[in-house]
Amino acid sequence: MDAESAYLFRHGLLREAAYQLQIPSDRAQLHALAVRVIESVFDGPPPPLASDARGEVPVEPHALDSLAEELALHAKMGQSPGNPENERLRASEVLYLMRAANWANDRYHFSRALQWFEAVAAHPNTFAELKARALREAGWLHYVLGRPDKARALLDESVTLARKRGIHGQEGKALGALAFVLSELGHPVEARSTAVEALKVQRAAGARGDEARTLTFLANIATKTGGKAEAEKLYLEALDIFRALGDLRGEGFALANLAPTVDRPGREAEADAIYRQALELLRKAGNQRIEAIVLGNMAAKREVAGHLEEAERLYDQALAIHREVGNLRSEGFALGNVAALYEKTGRMELAEAAFLQALEIHAKVKAKWSLGVHRCDFALFKLRQGLRLEAGVLWRLGAATLQELGDTVELSDKQRLMHEACNKAGVPPFDREN
Repeated sequence: MDAESAYLFRHGLLREAAYQLQIPSDRAQLHALAVRVIESVFDGPPPPLASDARGEVPVEPHALDSLAEELALHAKMGQSPGNPENERLRASEVLYLMRAANWANDRYHFSRALQWFEAVAAHPNTFAELKARALREAGWLHYVLGRPDKARALLDESVTLARKRGIHGQEGKALGALAFVLSELGHPVEARSTAVEALKVQRAAGARGDEARTLTFLANIATKTGGKAEAEKLYLEALDIFRALGDLRGEGFALANLAPTVDRPGREAEADAIYRQALELLRKAGNQRIEAIVLGNMAAKREVAGHLEEAERLYDQALAIHREVGNLRSEGFALGNVAALYEKTGRMELAEAAFLQALEIHAKVKAKWSLGVHRCDFALFKLRQGLRLEAGVLWRLGAATLQELGDTVELSDKQRLMHEACNKAGVPPFDREN
């Protein structure tokens, strides 16, 4: 150990020893003092958490947010029996826990954000509106981290609390998130009815941004059941709202969903323009998660058009961003898609490895739709390798999942591709075998 390291070690050891020699009440005073001193350096604490007219709890960025985790701990440790500052410190603890959660979430540190949102929800000083939001945020992060069952439980709890207290803004948000999770869990009918219910609550509460997001979700459901005209109408309705609100992030998200909906013969150029516009808006808004999904969609489009080098470059960009922001669910989907490209370019080992990695991720995060899609794709890869029996088992598993989810459009496409591949291989179609 060099001299500087030895000095720092001794200094830290002595400081910890001095701290431990303090009686508990003195230690608490030191922590309370730390909160006051740090806040004074930044011209005082952030404003207290409060709900607005719709029952939502806005948290605007503040210079102390990067220190919020540390401040929450100091506020907690500063509380002691009989301390007249306890009430203020408890309020500070909740304030900084919420800010720590928001700060971590905005930087894609999802596990850390989840820890703090759950701490806010469990804190005895958390008021109802804030608890409903913290439960919703925690529920959504469980979904992002691949735990949709836990997500559903917390979102149900958020809906129940918000409804009981008449917090309609929070109720609408939680219902919208719950609809999405129900869809991913394989409950399409319940998901749609929940989304319709969310839409009613959001419109009654005047929550226009939430209304637009729910319209986008309903449009997505319509694309899976063959209602492309209805989907386009709903996407355009959502776009009008986002534009009226000046919400670039929402506008980019709606455009990203609209592009593949209009991408059909005769409208290819229009779809390309929408993709480019979506990408520009998402980058301007700093929405990397959706930007990467758009890049993946553009890659698939270029692949179909036969521009394989450009498609691979776009897939690589998408995968890099998915990994950077910790979006494992979308990383899995992009891997399954790029696997097909590897096969087209003769890289069979890479293709199989990508398929297997994608399926492993889908199973881990319980992405049922992606699992269904890529099982069918992997089955045809196996068929072309001469492994007919294994291919048949895989394809039927994938098709059953798509059937369960009610995605008749995707299932029909997979059936068409399977019949073509089986005919070419000279074997019976998988949906006609005993």
